[in-house]
This record gives sequence, structure tokens and C-alpha cells, in this order.
Amino acid sequence: MGGFAQIPQIEQTVPVQDVPPRYARTAPQIPAPLAKEQAQVGEGLGELGKILAVQYQHKQILDADTVTNGVRQGLTQALVDVKQLPGDQQADAFKLKSNEILQAALKDPQNAHIAGYLQSELPKQVGLYQDEALKAGAAQTMVEHHQQVVFNGKQAANLSGANYTIDAKGNFTDGPTAQAAEQNFVTQVNSIYGKNPNVANEILAGYQQAKLEKRMQSVAVNDPAQIGNYIKSLPPGMIDGQQQMAAISLANNTMSQAHKQLDIASGAAEAKAVAYQQQYIQQHGQADMAQAVKDHEAGVLGNEWFAHITGRPYEVQTSPATQGLIENKIKNLSSLDDARTLKADLAAEEANKNLSPADKDRYGATIDKAIEQMKTPAGQARITAGNQLKQNYFVTSHEDVRYEDHHKGAFAQAAAKAIGIYQASIYGHPAEPPQFYFDKMQAALKAVPRPGEGAPATPKPTGLPPAVPDAVAKEWQAERLKHPGDPAWGW
Repeated sequence: MGGFAQIPQIEQTVPVQDVPPRYARTAPQIPAPLAKEQAQVGEGLGELGKILAVQYQHKQILDADTVTNGVRQGLTQALVDVKQLPGDQQADAFKLKSNEILQAALKDPQNAHIAGYLQSELPKQVGLYQDEALKAGAAQTMVEHHQQVVFNGKQAANLSGANYTIDAKGNFTDGPTAQAAEQNFVTQVNSIYGKNPNVANEILAGYQQAKLEKRMQSVAVNDPAQIGNYIKSLPPGMIDGQQQMAAISLANNTMSQAHKQLDIASGAAEAKAVAYQQQYIQQHGQADMAQAVKDHEAGVLGNEWFAHITGRPYEVQTSPATQGLIENKIKNLSSLDDARTLKADLAAEEANKNLSPADKDRYGATIDKAIEQMKTPAGQARITAGNQLKQNYFVTSHEDVRYEDHHKGAFAQAAAKAIGIYQASIYGHPAEPPQFYFDKMQAALKAVPRPGEGAPATPKPTGLPPAVPDAVAKEWQAERLKHPGDPAWGW
């Protein structure tokens, strides 16, 4: 008899499922040489060969999905990163980074068996993300241009408001500098917003109000005896009673020399800080951000100059202590409720100026990823196993209490050590079969015996929990229905 004739008949030991519909259209194909080789082996191995062939195709499908998800994650992070740049730089920066991510996936030797599929599908994914980056950059550029126009309006208002003449009849008119500044700004607004008159009118109205306030201040300081006449010359409703009283109070104040010198010193300090930044930008192509933050916090550099020099508004800096606290909470998330509560806490910290908007968005994205992972079977198992591990080290009996009295902190130290071993053993394994996490939990229990000679506070689990709360089960089932045909969700 031939060699193959002596192989005993065996039944299928690995379930073979049909290719899920969503993969059937784009499932990676077995390379021709390997397919031929498998066919030859299959003829000899019969049903076992068919099983091996199907398993190989399943591996291709799973590997392709893993690589594609990894690329998507990289592209998503790249989108977050480029949003720190000015709007007109975002699209090019993202295109460069996304191409690096694409080439890394295509050239990875471990992906050679699915190269055809990746070469066909990944460029499509990258293209979609590049389109999103282009749109986001364009939108941000529009915002930046609008902010620049508004800033220019305030500068023009300061110039035109401070430059005026008073004729023999006490009438206030714009001086030559005021006229030129206003004409330049009006021309700029009409050229940019000519097709959007509502926005143009809103900007020009803001300019006129700022000009009026600056002129009232200038008259109160430079011609205090004329402040009453100036207020009377204004149309009704242009300023309120509080503004009138402030202007009159400023005009009536003799303004001691010390006060004048303080204004001069403050203006000189700001001018010096601005000059330094302008020179630094010429030499290095960007602002000295550290010095700008320092000058702003010291009151030397105002909000407008800070935004004009750095290209973005001032943001409170998150302290290292706050960052460490948040990162530790993210690391120890043990339920969906904990994750959602932490997201709400981030919003509160931002509102209280303890957390920068950029850090809030970054931590929020990390929590969102954690929530998605918690909703998977692997995530549920990881959380359940971790909680059971913690329960093993609770102080529950009289013997435990006596032991703790003589060995302060023994249970807490043992729990911390066991949890550390467990977390280290599952690190980098976010999507294993549920039993994997319970096996690692058992290993941590063996590595760190429970303090004292008493029995464990709770029976050590040997596998999956008998049940999960109804609310969790319903939420998991809802998520499962969103992923039809996906083996990771039990299909």
C-alpha cells in the first residue's frame, strides 16, 4: 500500500465556517503556487487537506483585517496629530504621514501572503482619510483667516480711534492715519467677504464699536476737558451708562506721573516681547512657544498678540501631576461606567482650566478606544477576570483581620503585586479568546498566594463567569448586531 493509504480516517476537529459575506467579495486569494501545492496535498490528505486549505484562507482573512485595522488606527492618530498644525499645512502633512503608514504595511514581510489584497484595498482607505484631512484643513484655514481679519480690525480700530482732530466748533473727525487705516480695512473685508455681506457687515460693525471705544479712551486721556462733548456727539445707544461713567472718571483723573510711567513701561515690555518673537520667527521659522507662554502668564504678552504670533489662542497648560492622575485612571478602567464618568471628568477639568483642550481631546480619544474594546468578548473577559483577581485579596474573615493587624497592608500589597503580574501578562493582547484572560488570572493567583493561612475569600474562578448583568449583556448584544459575520463577535 502507498504511504497515504495507511493514514487513518479522522473527523474534522476544527470547525470550518463559510466565509462571512462581508469578506467574500474582497477575501485575499491564495497565491497560485501555494494553491497548486495545497491542491496536491489535498488530493493525498482528502478531507484533512480541505480543512487545512480553508483554515489557511481564514488566516488570510483575519490577517488582512488585522493589518487594515492597524492602518486605520495609525491614520486616525495622524489626523489628530496634524490638527495641531495651521490649516494650510494639515493636508500635506497628513498625506506624507499616511503614505508612510501605507508603505510600511505594504512592505512588511509578514504581510507578503496578503500583499495583493492590501495593494488593492489599503490605498482606498488612505484616500478616504486624505480627503477628510483636506476638508478639515480647509475648514481650519477659513477659521484662521477669519480670526486674522478680526485681529486686523482690532488693530485698525486702535489706530483710527487714537487719531482724530477737533475743530473750532468742537466736532471730532478722523485724522489722516485713521482714514487710511479704516479704508485699508474696509477694502480688505469687502475683498474677502464680498459674497457674504452678512459676515462683512458684522465684522465692520465690530470694528466701528472698537474704534468708538478706543477714541473715547483717547479723548479721556489726551483731551479730558472734551470728554463730555465727545459723548454728546455720539448717536443714542452707542455706549451704555457704565461706559460713560468710566470715560468721565478717566478724564477727571489727573493721572499722576507714576500712572503714566506704568503705562509706558507696560507698553515697552510688550513691544520688546513682540520684537523678540518677530526676530525669532525670522531666524527659526516659528515662534518661541516656551517664551510666549511665559510672557503671557506674566501679563507681558496679551491674548491677541499671543494668538497673532503663535498662530493659535493661548491654552492653559496641563500640569504633569494632572496628566499622571488621568493616565493612571485610564490604565485602571474596569467598567463602561468608569470610562464614561472619566470622560465627564475631563470636560469638567477643561472647564476649570486644569486641562488643556488638546489634552482633553487626546485623552478622550484614548477612552473611546478603551470603551470599544470593553464591549468585545475579550474586553468583558479581561474586566471580569481582573475584578475576580482583586476580590481574592479582600479582607473578609476574622482570621484575615487578625493577620492584617499584625501585618499592616499585607492584603493590599499582595493585591497590587498580583494585579501587576496580571496586567503585564495581558499587555499587548487586546483581542484574545476570553479563556486566555482567566488563565492569566489563575497564573497571577498562583504567583501571589493570599496572605495568611485562611482559605481564599472567594472561590478562585476556573473559567468564564456563569453570567453577566442583563444591562451588560444587552449592550454587548447590540454591539454584536453591528458586526454581522465577524468571528470576533461570535458569528
